[in-house]
Amino acid sequence: MIDPGHSPGSVNGGRNECFHSVTYPNNKITAAKLTAAVSAVMGNPDRGAKTRAGNDGKDCYGVIRAAVDARRPQAFLIENGFHDNERDEAFFWLTKT
Repeated sequence: MIDPGHSPGSVNGGRNECFHSVTYPNNKITAAKLTAAVSAVMGNPDRGAKTRAGNDGKDCYGVIRAAVDARRPQAFLIENGFHDNERDEAFFWLTKT
C-alpha cells in the first residue's frame, strides 16, 4: 500500500521522505528507492526512508498501522511537498490530471 501525501505546513517546502512500518524494517530499501524517485521527478531534496513509532512502539501514522493490521506486507507513506510552498504547489498543478 502506498499513500502519497501532499502536506500543508511549511513555506520552505522542498523535501521528500518515505515512511515505512516499524513492523517491517526490510521495507527500508524499497522506501529509499521510492523517495529517491519522487525527489528526482520533483527536484526536491531526498530526506530518505524513515520510521516513526508512537509511545506504544507501533507505527505513528494511522494509514501505516491500518495496512499492518490488515496484514499487508508493505506500507509506505510518501511525503512529497507542501501546498503552501509556491514551488511545490506549482508542481502539483502542473502534474494534475
